[in-house]
Amino acid sequence: MLDYSKYNNEELLEVFKKALDNLDELIKIQCSDGNWDYDPYMHGMANGMILCRSLFGDGDKTPEYLNTPKEWGYAKKFDYKLCK
Repeated sequence: MLDYSKYNNEELLEVFKKALDNLDELIKIQCSDGNWDYDPYMHGMANGMILCRSLFGDGDKTPEYLNTPKEWGYAKKFDYKLCK
C-alpha cells in the first residue's frame, strides 16, 4: 500500500496522474477488439475498469459501458492455416 505521508502535495498529484495514465493504458488494452469481446468475463472486466476510471472523472457523467457483442470471440471459427 502506498505511504502517502512521504509525499508533498505536488509529488502526490504526480503519483495519482501516473496511476491514472497507467489505468488509461490498461483500459485501452482491455477494450481492444479481441479482448473485451472474447467472452463474458473479459466483457465484465472491461466494463469494471471503465467504472473504476469513471470514479476519477466527472461525477455527474455516466460511464459509457461496452454493449454485449453479437457473437463472443471464443465462438468464432479460427482459421488455423493463418498460423503456418
